[in-house]
Amino acid sequence: RGDTPDWLAESPGPGSDERLQVYRELVWTAHAEALRKAYPVTRKLLGGDAWGSLLETGCSLLLTGERDLNRYGDFLPGLLAGWHGLEGRAWLVALAELEWRLQRARLAANDPAFDWEGFLALPEAERGRVRLVPSAALSVFAADYPVHGLLEDPEAPVPASRRCVLCVHREGRFRAGVTELDEAGWRILERALEGQPVDT
Repeated sequence: RGDTPDWLAESPGPGSDERLQVYRELVWTAHAEALRKAYPVTRKLLGGDAWGSLLETGCSLLLTGERDLNRYGDFLPGLLAGWHGLEGRAWLVALAELEWRLQRARLAANDPAFDWEGFLALPEAERGRVRLVPSAALSVFAADYPVHGLLEDPEAPVPASRRCVLCVHREGRFRAGVTELDEAGWRILERALEGQPVDT
């Protein structure tokens, strides 16, 4: 109406392009925050500016089909491996891989308790034919650097290149840990992961 004050006049509001841009920025912020939580040590050691540059490089990967942001970010170790700004810090790739496996282990579904009493009650000949089912929270991978020490002390010296086998495992509710395996331990676990009987 003609007597409506100017400050009450209707505003045309943002256009569709502006609204879409706001949505994109919200999506970007949510995904960037999810990556920050999943890779705290990698982000710290890479440095804030480099971390931002890395995410800008991989921004197209935000179009993932993963709807649960707690499980989002599996692509980052691969992105880091091919990133031009790594500049001789190849150990960061192993660190990112380790942090992602820890994130996955923390959020894995709980496993049923192993029936140790039932196992011990079996005749000895039967026990050897038991096959262990690996936990969803368990994973093992070979790394070119022993980076697990950096999780506790990011200020520690950068580890020298050395092949090691790292086992990621659940330690409690939403907690996971990592253990370096020796060759004997790796062979035992490898057989279990392959579903072989415990006596092989």
